Amino acid sequence: MKWRLAGDSLVTIELGTTIDPRVHAQVLQLASALAEARVHGVTDIVPAYGTIGVHFHPLVTDLAGLQSTVQRLRDSLAEAPVLSGRLHEIPVRYGGEAGPDLAEVAAFAGCSPEAVIDRHSRVEYRVYLLGFVPGFAYLGVVDPTIAV
Repeated sequence: MKWRLAGDSLVTIELGTTIDPRVHAQVLQLASALAEARVHGVTDIVPAYGTIGVHFHPLVTDLAGLQSTVQRLRDSLAEAPVLSGRLHEIPVRYGGEAGPDLAEVAAFAGCSPEAVIDRHSRVEYRVYLLGFVPGFAYLGVVDPTIAV
């Protein structure tokens, strides 16, 4: 675990640096355990791909104590299972006004627009977190041949 202060009232706890379902499962498990522990002065817990943002009240939270609590919680957790979640089917429109960059992506990938659509639509994506724009989902790994 790597700890990084981000101002005077936020610390990020890094559990991994890759977009990986196993790392994300650990993030969710530890974030849940931390929420259940109700650590004095912690005001919000925000899980992401491989990190947990912990917002705290700097005048009432002992950072060393917080670190000790998080380490103790992590040490007490079993191997986190990768959660399957629920499947949501989202209609997608490609090209035209809905996707004006389709031709550019195809050129980047060295294939036809139809091949881009096939590569993009044939897999299921994991939603790792929701962004600050309401409803904007940060998804799992995209086929590297079309990842622009």
